[in-house]
Amino acid sequence: AIEAAVKLASEVDTVIVVAGLSPEWESEGFDRPTLDMPGLQNELISRVGRANPNTVVCVQAASTLRVSSVRMLTFQ
Repeated sequence: AIEAAVKLASEVDTVIVVAGLSPEWESEGFDRPTLDMPGLQNELISRVGRANPNTVVCVQAASTLRVSSVRMLTFQ
């Protein structure tokens, strides 16, 4: 799925990536083992952002997240 997203990102004017936490990862009843976004979200953001510099990242979360993939992008 990431390969398809990267290919599509390189073909369009602007990309919007919505990432973050779902109820399975964010709850009052337990602590997350890490501040990273779950799954391959950081890789998706990083690769799509490199494929298209006009990438908007919207992060849905009610708590702290490490978004290292966003810091790695070059903003113009």
